Amino acid sequence: MTRGKRGAGPQRKLRKKDKKRKRNLAKYVTRARALQMLQLPVEDFRKICILKGIYPRDPRKKYKGHEKLYYSTKDIKFLMKEPVLQKFRQYDTFKKRLKKAVGRGEYSNLKSMGTGVPVYKIDHLVKERYPTFTHALKSLDDVLTMVNFFSSMPLHTGISTELQNECTNLMLQFYNYVIKTNALRKVFVSIKGYYFQIEINGELITWIVPHNFTQKIPKDVNFNIMITFVQFYKTTLTFINHRLYHELGMVYPPKFDDEKIKSGEIYETVLWEQVKDSKNKKNKKQKKKNNNKNVSQKKEKEIEIENESGDESESENESDDEKENDKEKEKEKLKYDVKKVLKKEKEFEKKKKEERKLLKENEKEKEKEKKENKEQEMERSEKMENDKDEQFHKQWLKTKIEEQRERAYSELFKKCFFYISREVPAIIKFCILSFGGKIIADEQSNQITHQITDRKSIKDELIVSRNYLQPQWVFDSINELLKLPLKQYKIGEKLPVHLSPFVKYEDRTDLYIPERRKELNQLQQDYRSGKKIDDYENELEMINKKEIQQLKKEESGVVGDEDDDKEAKERKRKINELGNRDKKLSKQGGEFKEGVDEEEEKKPEHYLGMSKDDLKMAKTMMKKKTRKLFNKIQHLHKKRDKRKNRLEKKRDQIKKNEKNVNGSSKKKRRQNKKKN
Repeated sequence: MTRGKRGAGPQRKLRKKDKKRKRNLAKYVTRARALQMLQLPVEDFRKICILKGIYPRDPRKKYKGHEKLYYSTKDIKFLMKEPVLQKFRQYDTFKKRLKKAVGRGEYSNLKSMGTGVPVYKIDHLVKERYPTFTHALKSLDDVLTMVNFFSSMPLHTGISTELQNECTNLMLQFYNYVIKTNALRKVFVSIKGYYFQIEINGELITWIVPHNFTQKIPKDVNFNIMITFVQFYKTTLTFINHRLYHELGMVYPPKFDDEKIKSGEIYETVLWEQVKDSKNKKNKKQKKKNNNKNVSQKKEKEIEIENESGDESESENESDDEKENDKEKEKEKLKYDVKKVLKKEKEFEKKKKEERKLLKENEKEKEKEKKENKEQEMERSEKMENDKDEQFHKQWLKTKIEEQRERAYSELFKKCFFYISREVPAIIKFCILSFGGKIIADEQSNQITHQITDRKSIKDELIVSRNYLQPQWVFDSINELLKLPLKQYKIGEKLPVHLSPFVKYEDRTDLYIPERRKELNQLQQDYRSGKKIDDYENELEMINKKEIQQLKKEESGVVGDEDDDKEAKERKRKINELGNRDKKLSKQGGEFKEGVDEEEEKKPEHYLGMSKDDLKMAKTMMKKKTRKLFNKIQHLHKKRDKRKNRLEKKRDQIKKNEKNVNGSSKKKRRQNKKKN
């Protein structure tokens, strides 16, 4: 026996762990390996990944290192069959040829080479990623934000003028469609820009429009990657615009009114043209084809009939002898068949009698069942009628509310004529036009009902027939679907809070509800109940007058009401209780927590409806996993409550400071009057 080398023995079978490791290695590939498989540079690989929608993965075990990027092998094999890769390779060869021609000084060949630049299309990629129109609408928010961003970008070396002009044209087409269909639903102004929300075919789409400020382009951003995204989004937006315009029955691409564009107008510049009836032309062509086919078929049939008549004359003589023999055979068969028929008739009559008996018995049973079913149906119908009336009434109310909303979207600013001054951003025109309003360019026309300015005061004389408002009135009235009272939005007055329409406060006790939201809810209730907004304004004035009278009494030092004495005593009592508690805790070495009373601790928790003792007992019956999850939920509720209480305290403190400031200013005025 000869010994082998040290360590050389029988090959061990692969363990289960090694098999799993090999499977995981086969599933994922690093970026360097993917570039070798596709034979592409990094720039082209990024492009094709963006266009195809392939992104890096995050596997559990990263065998080649945590710093490297990993892609799935299925995605890269899917990229190998892409026809766009061939265009990338052709473009690389074209670059090399161009460099050689420039190096050799062959400038005569450069003109002929300029015509043969390879160009790739992305239409098939859009159809792959978005097989249906609803899929495209769901991803439209990213498309609109990116295209709008590039349309408002300043020109520099990275972005071409052609790309910017294409983006602006596509956005103008889309804005004009929204104005035509009254699809705008919500608007919100923030530091980032204007948030818009529209509704198309039941899908809600939100996007951002940046403010028209001069933007500084950062040097760290790689605009080549952003341009590839824009190329894909540009084609998707053309597909979507084409579909939307054809649903309205309009021609796409539309024509623009050059006179309006030269004057500086952006919206309502499309010349709407209906699509001609192409179906009638197709039907006429089909009729001609069918007529030609019918003529050719008739000729073929006539030729076949002539050929058959010649063959029949020859075969008549041969068939006479055969017919006589066939008649004799048929007579013999008939005699035998008659006997069989008589037997079958007798058997058939017996079966009929038995079936009739069974039918009579079945009919009697069915009649009994019908009577029982009728009685049951009568009982059910009485119950169902009461339920149906309630359901029908609910559905009728829902449909009526939807109809009213649709009317409001198109008729909110129907009888309003706006004049917009220079300092107001032009995007407000899009909001007014999409809700049925009209914009007038002449400042001196008598039709103007609302003049929107963003100044503290106007030097010219104010016209009585107009309402001079700040631009926030338009945004707030759109979000509430209601013409809000004008007094708070007039020039020079302090504006109310501009609330976000995307936050829903309905049926949420854990959220902090601002006072402005409560006022707007009250306005909507009064409007639905048939109460006018002017009456609401009068009520606000009465409340303000009462508050002013109370402030005057406090300043003069006259407090003669019994209610004020009671309030003062209660405040003193609470202060003394809190002071005593602080002393007890300091003796025991404990800490005092603000806003926590002994009575509140005994109360049941508002989001569960259980006392703390019952809650502890319930926790002991839970599993460890569910208990952890329950504690997390409880922690979130407590966080929200703390935030709510903090904001409410802040609000009360601001109100007190405002009252003190108003009171001190009035005292100073009185003192100055006395001195004078």
